[in-house]
Amino acid sequence: MIEIVSLTVTRAAIEQKSTSGIERYFHQLTKNGPAAYQSVLFIFDGYDDTTEQVYEIKEIRDWVYSLFRLFPHFLYFINTRIDTHITLLACLGDVETLLVGNAPLTPNQYDELGIDMVAYAPRHLYNITIDDDFFMAMDFALQKYGQSIGDTAGAAMTIEMIRGVTNRWDELKR
Repeated sequence: MIEIVSLTVTRAAIEQKSTSGIERYFHQLTKNGPAAYQSVLFIFDGYDDTTEQVYEIKEIRDWVYSLFRLFPHFLYFINTRIDTHITLLACLGDVETLLVGNAPLTPNQYDELGIDMVAYAPRHLYNITIDDDFFMAMDFALQKYGQSIGDTAGAAMTIEMIRGVTNRWDELKR
C-alpha cells in the first residue's frame, strides 16, 4: 500500500515564487522511484478568501509551471484520488469550465455559514487543453523517468491519465 503524503504549498511560498522545500522533496521522490508512484496530494493554502479556483490564480499557475520546469515528470508522483492531478494539469493548460450548481462561496464563507464545503460546493466540469509541445515534453520526460527507474508501466499510466484528462485520445489513432 502506498503511503500518501499531502504537501501544503502556502500562499507565501507562491507569492515568493519559492519552490525550495518542494524541490528537496521532489528530488527525494525522484530517487525513491516506483515506491513514490502516485504518493503525493497537493494542497494550496492561504486562498480561503477567494472564490477563484486554484487554476484561475495566475501566481499558482506560474508556480506550478516552475515546478514542471524543474521536474517535468512530476505528475508521476501525483495521486489521482481527489483530483489533484486535474488541478495541476489545469494550472499547466488552458481550461474551460462549466459550473454545476450555485455560484461558489469562498472557503471562509462556507466556514462562517457552517456549510460542509466538500459536500455542498458547486461542481465544475472541465475541458483542459495542453499545448502540443508541452504535452510532448511531459510525455518524453515521463517515459525517460520511467525507463530510468524501471517503471515504464507507471510512466505509461501517468501518460494515459494525462491523455484522459486533456482529451488527447485522438492522437493515438494517427
